[in-house]
Amino acid sequence: MTHIRISERDGVAVLTADRPPANAMDLELLEELVGAVERLAADLPPALVLAGRAGFFSAGVDLKAVPAYGPAEQRRMVEGINRMALDVYSLPCPVVCARSPGTPSRAGSCSRSAAITGSRRPKAAMA
Repeated sequence: MTHIRISERDGVAVLTADRPPANAMDLELLEELVGAVERLAADLPPALVLAGRAGFFSAGVDLKAVPAYGPAEQRRMVEGINRMALDVYSLPCPVVCARSPGTPSRAGSCSRSAAITGSRRPKAAMA
């Protein structure tokens, strides 16, 4: 199942994660995120906005799924988190995390983090 959508708005790439209910990361979501960031790095946008489904940026690691993982899956999870963060950090374009006001920020890989009200997303990334 695809939980990642890449769209373009006013020349800015918008990567949106949508894994109900709270965008908690399991191996599937993490692998999709890594693949999406790799595709963006290969065709670099002028800026990137990372967004989550309405009300959630990301709850972090899926604490229901991950404890059931065996050693190999746990290693893939840790390697995937590291890969995703390093790939986002290494993008030579501005990266802005759009999150709903009042939600915890798991936006450590972003150049900037912005709380967005309503269903609006930023028209342009912050430099």
